[in-house]
Amino acid sequence: MTDELQIKDLPSALAALATHIIAAQTAAGVTSGVTLEQVSDLVIARLTASAPELLDTWLELVAQIEDNEDALATLVASVASKADAATTTAALAARVQHFTSGVALPGSDIGPIWHEDYAALMTWQTFDANSASYTGYASVDVGMPVFDGHSSPRPGYIKRNGASLSKTAYAPLWNWALHHGRVGTWAAGAFIFGDNGDGTFKLPDNRGEFERAWDDSRGVDSGRGFGSWQNWAVGAHSHGVPALNLSGSAFPSTTSGGSSITLDSTPSLSNPTGEARSRNVALLACIKY
Repeated sequence: MTDELQIKDLPSALAALATHIIAAQTAAGVTSGVTLEQVSDLVIARLTASAPELLDTWLELVAQIEDNEDALATLVASVASKADAATTTAALAARVQHFTSGVALPGSDIGPIWHEDYAALMTWQTFDANSASYTGYASVDVGMPVFDGHSSPRPGYIKRNGASLSKTAYAPLWNWALHHGRVGTWAAGAFIFGDNGDGTFKLPDNRGEFERAWDDSRGVDSGRGFGSWQNWAVGAHSHGVPALNLSGSAFPSTTSGGSSITLDSTPSLSNPTGEARSRNVALLACIKY
């Protein structure tokens, strides 16, 4: 039986698969040497336990190619070439290399990495705008402000508490801030970094602050700079005033003309907490480094 006749007699789906396998193996120079028994043992051992309903189809396939050792060779070679779990794991490790705590970041681009000290997937990045000068590995989320459900930051994050950090030790974060225009006149509350001028920089201090989505030209909160701080305000509203009893000795003094009344003091209202504060929950303000 020739290759052409053998393949032509297969069901259409299997014929396409067999044609592909034979062509690929032929191009790779694979030839000969595998017996029908080897193929049968391999196929039956794999399929009997998990998919017995497919056994008849495979036996029919084997029966049709039993006289063609080249076809048997290509089938066995194709099965043998499939990656096992160890090979797959090794391939993934080579694709995203893992660095343990304390190991220096690579000095050249070797593709995406994972570093335990940063607890992050890191890529080779360049920050060179606004006097930034950094080319190297940085977290894909560097500079991202978040709230955490821990009372202390988890690995890879640091509190937004106004602390001063080394520009060298935290070079990716510092240069990210420069590059994106987040360094300026430092003030507590704003999302702004400060340059201490001594090799350190100051983190934003956002403790105790609400965070609001930037207006970004919508017109709801016009005139706000990105990352700027905003003081509290009470919206326009009214209060009822209790009636005054102006009879008897409680009547206030009058002016000399007798045509107007002068109160002894200026009325005022206290700042009720229920009007100037929304319901809220206290979480830890952090930033990714």
